[in-house]
Amino acid sequence: MREANRVKIFRNFKDHKTFSPPFQMEGIHGGPLVCVRGGEFVSFHSWDDALFIRRIDVAAKNVGGGGVFSDDGRCFGPTAAR
Repeated sequence: MREANRVKIFRNFKDHKTFSPPFQMEGIHGGPLVCVRGGEFVSFHSWDDALFIRRIDVAAKNVGGGGVFSDDGRCFGPTAAR
């Protein structure tokens, strides 16, 4: 759930973790990791503890959903504007 510039993660329909990325969010996406989309990059966070995992510099339009993560969750393919 996105509130202002905070991301709330729920587990079993109960509030589990909340974090505020240090940038203006443009969107959030699910998958093996929580993906938070900024202007010219995406950052990945763990579902369990909301820890930052990695930032990738790409102006993505969509990450997660639509099968862009590999079956094992180790690879992903963002869609970007041309």
